[in-house]
Amino acid sequence: MSRRFEIVERVPSELAALVRASRVQAGLSQRQLAARAGVGLGALEDIEQGRTRRPREQSLARLAAALGLGVSQLAALTGPAARHAGRRGAGQPQGAVPGHAPGEEDCGLRVGVLGPLVAWRDGRPVALSPVRLRAVLGLLVLYRRTGLPQAVAVDALWGEDSPPTAATMVQAQVSRLRRLLISEPASAPGDGRGVGVFRDGSCYRLSLGNVSLDVAEFGELAGYARRAVAAGHAAAACEWFERALGLWRGQALEDIETLRGHPAVIGLDRRRAEVVLEYAAAAADAGLQDQVVAHLEGLASREPLHERAHAQLMVTLAATGHQARALRVYQDLARRLDAELGVRPGHELAAAHLRVLRQQAPAAVAPDGPASHGPAVPRQLPAGVPGFTGRVAELAVLDGLLDQAAGCGGPVVISAIGGTAGVGKTALAIHWAHRVADRFPDGQLYVNLRGFGPSGTPVSPAAAVRLFLEGLGIGPERIPAGLDAQAALYRSVLAGRRMLIVADNARDPEQVRPLLPGTPGCLVVVTSRNQLAGLAAAEGAHLISLDVLTEPEALKLLSRRLGRRAAAEPGAVAELARLCARLPLALSIAAARATAQPALPLTPLAAGLREAAPGWTL
Repeated sequence: MSRRFEIVERVPSELAALVRASRVQAGLSQRQLAARAGVGLGALEDIEQGRTRRPREQSLARLAAALGLGVSQLAALTGPAARHAGRRGAGQPQGAVPGHAPGEEDCGLRVGVLGPLVAWRDGRPVALSPVRLRAVLGLLVLYRRTGLPQAVAVDALWGEDSPPTAATMVQAQVSRLRRLLISEPASAPGDGRGVGVFRDGSCYRLSLGNVSLDVAEFGELAGYARRAVAAGHAAAACEWFERALGLWRGQALEDIETLRGHPAVIGLDRRRAEVVLEYAAAAADAGLQDQVVAHLEGLASREPLHERAHAQLMVTLAATGHQARALRVYQDLARRLDAELGVRPGHELAAAHLRVLRQQAPAAVAPDGPASHGPAVPRQLPAGVPGFTGRVAELAVLDGLLDQAAGCGGPVVISAIGGTAGVGKTALAIHWAHRVADRFPDGQLYVNLRGFGPSGTPVSPAAAVRLFLEGLGIGPERIPAGLDAQAALYRSVLAGRRMLIVADNARDPEQVRPLLPGTPGCLVVVTSRNQLAGLAAAEGAHLISLDVLTEPEALKLLSRRLGRRAAAEPGAVAELARLCARLPLALSIAAARATAQPALPLTPLAAGLREAAPGWTL
């Protein structure tokens, strides 16, 4: 977990400043963020002003998705109170592992229909038999919004051969469910701790006040993923999609034979298929195709004639270097379509097949290719940190590398900036890169490798090389499959060009090596929590170890952010610097919190920070 989120977990009141800072960084007004997240403008204003002590879990999850924060970041964003939100509202359902027993702290009823029917009451499994009882409960869950018509239940259980007493038998199963699913068998019915099945005209309905449903969580998580996609945060959307699909333990209600082929069950399986395809699209945008291959293969296996699913699987396999498998998918489906339906592959499948075929041979930079018309000049550097302070010695070292990069015969110049989380590695790299960008007329490339990101899913070298190739103007149809071929094309495109390449947040040297140019003239800056000694040994990288700011630098950072308030309360500023351990990220968060409360003096702000965690400094 990054230092930013460690701070928030220990000081929950930072939530207000962090939401505001994330919104400002995204370039959104409060009204725009509220609309994008689907929360009330007043609720967002209350959160940003710190007027809400316990924000609604669902609102926090929606804001996280709209701001590009993944599932794993939500708990850290909201502090100690988020342990509950992370378990339920953020997508880890009560009973953390689907199909396994919930923890003893869980209470109430949980019913799972995304696979064999299961039920847990206060952390203990509920024995559900006979099969008609299970079927009625499954139908009640599937019809939880509209109510379960008695006629639908009768038809699902008996079909055209229903006995004259079928309606009475359904009522008997409902009554039995009421007794069976009460949280405490000795308590009186209607005490609020039972499942709450009630009659509404000709329909039966579930009272969901104390009931947790995996299918409801699936819908919520998929909704959060779609909000992240709409906000342009494909990587965060992938986390939400993965958590949503992780709730499935098999086919919906697969152990209840009488419900196989029921329209409500088929509809639920179709929702799952749509989420898989949406996940695949987001994964392609984020360069995370490896994550979704298994889901696509599962969908293709469940629906062997689904052309769209197979087309997406083919493209994804090819993008991850498995062209032969992609072509076999096409050939097998073409045979099935001919044998079972007597038709040929449709347009979408044929187009995917052609796309895979074009990727069979490694693409080369042809003389009449893009370079002859003027190469693309990427400008991918993110915005620098406002009010950047200090790092005079480190900036001088980086400046000294410029002349080496301008040489004609030496190796590629590499600088590896290492240091602990929150120490300002990225801020230093981006600040310096903007300062010297004019020395690299062929452009600047940037990638966040997420080696130590909260999602726990680093960017693969193949995905990073592909992003760089696309930034250099290489069309998808010209990018070969396979990392070696992609890296060779990347080095060919960079040959003879002067470019600055920033590889941020690397996990290890292996993640970086495919991104290194093969000829001099370019300069590569790498940041990592590790020292990356392997790059120094094998590639001659210059290592820079970053420490916390000096005391004068920390005070200067706060003074720049706080202006006159800092000059009026120098003692409080010094206290804030000490509590933040002179870490740039911690100092920035403290300054953001102070900025969010302009009427609050700095002295009580520092005192509150100190009292929130006695004996602990950031």
